Amino acid sequence: MPSFPTMFKGVMFSVRLPNKSIPYRKSIFMYFPRILVILSKHTCTPLHLYQQLDMPEKEWGDFMDALDCLFALGKVDLPSSGGKLRYAQRNTL
Repeated sequence: MPSFPTMFKGVMFSVRLPNKSIPYRKSIFMYFPRILVILSKHTCTPLHLYQQLDMPEKEWGDFMDALDCLFALGKVDLPSSGGKLRYAQRNTL
């Protein structure tokens, strides 16, 4: 099995959701609009999306948490073929 370099030095593995002690601008929610704007224009791999966001390396965990939340909310889709993220345009009733 191949090994891949990781960028997880010093990353805390806890989701930062806004609350009384964590303002919106320091939560993972602040990445939602930026991610969705990029994905609404074109599909891209998670790494390419991360590079376009121009985030510090130490925020890799926040980026992954934001993608997880957007996926759970049905806003981001990762088709089984191609491996590129896309904005999920679903019809709502």
